[in-house]
Amino acid sequence: MQIELLTLLGLASLGWLFVYAEPLILTKRNLGFKDELFDTYSPIKQYIHKLIYCEICSTFWIAFGCLIVMNYCGWGLLLGACISSVISGLINKIINN
Repeated sequence: MQIELLTLLGLASLGWLFVYAEPLILTKRNLGFKDELFDTYSPIKQYIHKLIYCEICSTFWIAFGCLIVMNYCGWGLLLGACISSVISGLINKIINN
């Protein structure tokens, strides 16, 4: 089963929005994940903080979950999640330059 380019771009955009959309940033801050308090966190909370504030990491897991729900399996699932996360990183570079 092939993954369409539009699906990959959509998943990459969804992952990017998860990290940088203002409502989600406020939600993450209300859950206790604040950049200014990062040094005071336990190692486990620091790890989770890095995962939810990294567009590549977040996009990989969001795409992985979405592709499972869409009945992808095997290499297509893994490659689709990887490609989506790399595209999300590129989107971030384009927007922030």
